[in-house]
Amino acid sequence: FSVCLPASAMQIDIRVNEITLQDQFLWNASDPTNCAEEFARRMVADLRLPLDFCGIIAFHIREQVQENRKELWQLHDSKASFEDCDAYYGSVDPSAEGGPLRAPAEAERWAPTVITLSKPELDMAERMAKRRKK
Repeated sequence: FSVCLPASAMQIDIRVNEITLQDQFLWNASDPTNCAEEFARRMVADLRLPLDFCGIIAFHIREQVQENRKELWQLHDSKASFEDCDAYYGSVDPSAEGGPLRAPAEAERWAPTVITLSKPELDMAERMAKRRKK
C-alpha cells in the first residue's frame, strides 16, 4: 500500500557549539528527487555553516518525514492508495505565474535564521538546557 504524502512544513532548530540554525520550509516527501542529504549540503553551503550541520539537518528532515508518514498511515484507511501524487494533489509548475515562490512579506517569515552566540550566551544556553533535562 502506498500513500502520497502531502508537502509538510519542516521545522529545524539546531544548535552546534555556538551556532544556532532555525528554519522552516515545505518538504514534499513524495517527490523521489528530494534528498535530505543534498538539501542539507546545499543549505550548509548557502548559509556558510560548519559541515557538522549537514548530517543533523538531514536527520531532522528524515525524522519529521517519518513522523508525518506515521500520522498519515494512522489517519488513512489501510486500503488507500495514491500512486499518482500529481493527480491527487495537483502538480506545481514553477514557470506558472506566481510559481512556487512566496510573496516577499511571507518569504521573510520562512527565511532561515543563523545566530552565533557569544561565550556568555553559550554558557547560559547550556545551563538552561541542563535545567530542562532535570
